[in-house]
Amino acid sequence: QSIGRMVLGELSRTHGLTCGDAPALRQLARRLGVERIAVTKAEGPVMAALPGGIILAGNDLIIKEDDPFVLSGYVLAERVGAERQPPLLDVLMSGCVRARFVLLTRGELPLAAIQSYAGNIVRPAGIPQDTDAVLNAFGLAEVPVAPYAMRLMGPGEAFDALLARDPGQGQVYPALLADRDWVSLQEQCGG
Repeated sequence: QSIGRMVLGELSRTHGLTCGDAPALRQLARRLGVERIAVTKAEGPVMAALPGGIILAGNDLIIKEDDPFVLSGYVLAERVGAERQPPLLDVLMSGCVRARFVLLTRGELPLAAIQSYAGNIVRPAGIPQDTDAVLNAFGLAEVPVAPYAMRLMGPGEAFDALLARDPGQGQVYPALLADRDWVSLQEQCGG
């Protein structure tokens, strides 16, 4: 987690973070099986998984949505991706051989390696590679697929195919957050 926090500190300096440690984000993180959801001011639906179970999300996924379903979908997809390819591996691969050696022997990562990694981590969210695992995560977390799929790919054949495989199709899930908590989060993140 300390490497994830170091990367998050660098991202705060370079991209800006918003929302702080909002209670609604902590509640969503618990529900979605991640340690923390941090929010960047970077525009667009950007996502990144950081070491230590930290998921970085773009502010647009909160302030431009009517409910937490889209954000939750992106967080779940990023979590599944991080389970397939641990972010710490990405950190190791982004650093030079010396940085890897220092990390493996001392448990520390040189600032230059953190800056290099943080400079390349914020990216637009893409279509997940392992859709079966992502759909399974949606079912386990009791999150509907449709809002995420609509924001990710829009209407069309790919959208319809993904919805047809939704494990919770026709289910009514409990609310992820109370409406007042989502509105409060939007206000906190929009400022």
